[in-house]
Amino acid sequence: MGQGGSSRVSAVVVHRSVAHRLAALGLGAMIFVAAACGADVDPLSQQHIGGERFVRVDFVDVPRPAEAVRKTYVRDGDLQTETFDVADASAEAVLAFYETRLAEEGWTVVDEPLDTRDGTLVTFERMGRSLAVLTDRPDPEGPATLRLDYISLDRPGGTPRR
Repeated sequence: MGQGGSSRVSAVVVHRSVAHRLAALGLGAMIFVAAACGADVDPLSQQHIGGERFVRVDFVDVPRPAEAVRKTYVRDGDLQTETFDVADASAEAVLAFYETRLAEEGWTVVDEPLDTRDGTLVTFERMGRSLAVLTDRPDPEGPATLRLDYISLDRPGGTPRR
């Protein structure tokens, strides 16, 4: 075999040594990634792109008053509408509930309360989603009425997707 054979053996030994080191580094990296993925981290504290954090905002996550009783739900494309009766509450109390709870959840007021023929309307926006809250108490002896209109926008501050 001579000298040519022994140089091949030493080259194989060197390649195996490098391969073992790379395997050890890879294993260490996999353990680090696995440990980091299991960390309990608040997504709102994470980095984001262009003011958008990667947290999904869905209509089912919009708060509803505990005493609200759903009357209707309609979905038409990206628009979802839900109506409620809210017993033992004034229209002002329902709006105050939404102004407080939605602010806590990162929603911003787009339009200040506006009195319409159907009641008082306030529009909120969060992460490309728009929520219109309309409430009234047409009968002083009856429940307050609540209507939620939720739609995805083409971009934050944009127009409804179509």
